[in-house]
Amino acid sequence: MKLSEIQMNITKGILGDKFNNQLVNLVIPGGELSQQEVLKVYRGDYTARMSESIGNVYEAVWNVLGDQTFNKLVTEYLLQHTSQSFDVGLIGKYLPTFLKNHKILEDFPFLYELAIFEKSFDQLFHSNSSLGMRPDQFSQIDNLPQRKLVLTPAHFFYSVAYPIFSIWNLRKDGDANDINWENADNRLFYKNDTGIKSKEFTELQADLWKNILTQHSLAEAIELSTAKGLQVTESEISEFFAFLSSEELILQII
Repeated sequence: MKLSEIQMNITKGILGDKFNNQLVNLVIPGGELSQQEVLKVYRGDYTARMSESIGNVYEAVWNVLGDQTFNKLVTEYLLQHTSQSFDVGLIGKYLPTFLKNHKILEDFPFLYELAIFEKSFDQLFHSNSSLGMRPDQFSQIDNLPQRKLVLTPAHFFYSVAYPIFSIWNLRKDGDANDINWENADNRLFYKNDTGIKSKEFTELQADLWKNILTQHSLAEAIELSTAKGLQVTESEISEFFAFLSSEELILQII
């Protein structure tokens, strides 16, 4: 039997509706507690520990659902996904995938995007910072609009129909009644030598960013956005490029 199968059998034995006899027979009674009672205590401790570990990454998801629903969700998740790593911090690796088609989205339709965001933020937090070209280096580049921009790796960008950033901020403080739920979110998070920063993009700037990521030159990116019917203004493009250069987010130009 593979290690993953053994782990899953133990997890199901602990978290399932009933303890299987094979697992019960492995337990040594403690004091006045029977084998079944010992397993119930362990089940409670195990669920709490796993919920806390997963909640350290998905803090906003936990905050939105509350303790009881989150713990129930974690139990359901663990019964389907057994960690292959000894790193407790990786246990929630597949939680966004688990949520993608979960019935809980009927009540919290933004939960999948929120989990994706929190996973991405955690990965960025633990990544190395990166810096690209200095602003003064761009004067040496010929025919810049026709060149392709390679961006620094320490970043993530999301564009969703929900106010994810505002929901995420509720994990610390705030009132859900203050959120404009009709606001879409287009935001870049990046990491440099001063820490993690964020930048909210306009619809046009978000589209330009996506186009650049798919290996289009700046001129091609502008053409693609124009073809979509987006209003392209010189001021927005200038602000966008000034931001990329001043924050040293362009690794190289090819």
